[in-house]
Amino acid sequence: MTRSRTISQVCLSATWLGIVAVCVSILQACGSTSIAADEDVILFPSFAVGEGASWAARVTGLIYEPVKGDQDLLMNQLKSRLQERFDLGDADLKLPGPFAARAGMFFVDNERRKQVSVTIGGVTFILGQSEPNGHFEGDITLTGARTSGEWADVRAVTGAGDSREFAGKVQFIGRRGVSVVSDIDDTIKDSNVLNKRELGLNTFFRDFRPAQGMSALYGGWAASSNVVFHYVSGSPFQLYRDLSRFADRDGFPAGSFHLRRFRLKDSSLLEFFGDPLEFKIKTIEPIMARFPERQFIFVGDSGERDAEVYATLALQSPDQVAAILIRDVGGEGLASAMKLYKALPPHIVKRSFRDPRELENFKLPDIR
Repeated sequence: MTRSRTISQVCLSATWLGIVAVCVSILQACGSTSIAADEDVILFPSFAVGEGASWAARVTGLIYEPVKGDQDLLMNQLKSRLQERFDLGDADLKLPGPFAARAGMFFVDNERRKQVSVTIGGVTFILGQSEPNGHFEGDITLTGARTSGEWADVRAVTGAGDSREFAGKVQFIGRRGVSVVSDIDDTIKDSNVLNKRELGLNTFFRDFRPAQGMSALYGGWAASSNVVFHYVSGSPFQLYRDLSRFADRDGFPAGSFHLRRFRLKDSSLLEFFGDPLEFKIKTIEPIMARFPERQFIFVGDSGERDAEVYATLALQSPDQVAAILIRDVGGEGLASAMKLYKALPPHIVKRSFRDPRELENFKLPDIR
């Protein structure tokens, strides 16, 4: 009798555990289709690879709760930390400009364990849960005939009665063609990374300014057949909205954005513009792996380690790299990569330039 009661209790416990597990799964699924009224979403421009009517896309984004509390106090605290990090003067901190809007993203509450759903072409997809830093991503399959270079709208699914719209886009990229991987700071945007004070001012207190002639150069390339762009930068993702507006305002071709994940609560400002080599290599490698038949053109500057990053990638996958083009802004970036350049095969074009007009005779690979 005692034995029977024990077995029954065990079975009952197991049953309830199963029910609880199912309920938890249902609750998680229900929560995955809605975004709370106090939460915002950013969908970063991404891409899909394929051909014909079958495309594999990766959608990435961020879910967060906007900053609350005493914003003036938070902004003053950040100004104090920036003053120390970038050797800014008291007068610098009082400059009129975009500081408040640009700095706000550094104080948001990143939402963890959230599942965001998106719609593309009328079809809804549930993405993976967000990480502790609020970032989420998901690999999805899209069907329907598309043209390489074409863009499709992506929209986050909001709850009933929520009229807000969180929009992004995904680009369909064919298996063959030319892919331009471009740095941002001191490559297409004047940042003056080599001068700490100027870098701090140009990042937080001044409107972003384009590097002269780079928009026209990229625009000419974009007009060619099957050329796409990936913007890979060590700048923190908190600057994405301003960087995206800057690129659009100054006529740079649309492309995917890949920025460094950074949180003030996890890192000090000493790491704000840390060594970009490891980040960029780990970011560009998967892009190249997804497009093994495309030819890559790497564009960067000599202020950091772009030449070394690109040479390292070219040594790993020489058949995929057509050219490495480095904007000469001073520094030791070019000299440090010369030994690596000597080991690269001769078919890879290696050029430095001060004015983009020096590249007028540079020809894109002829990919058909």
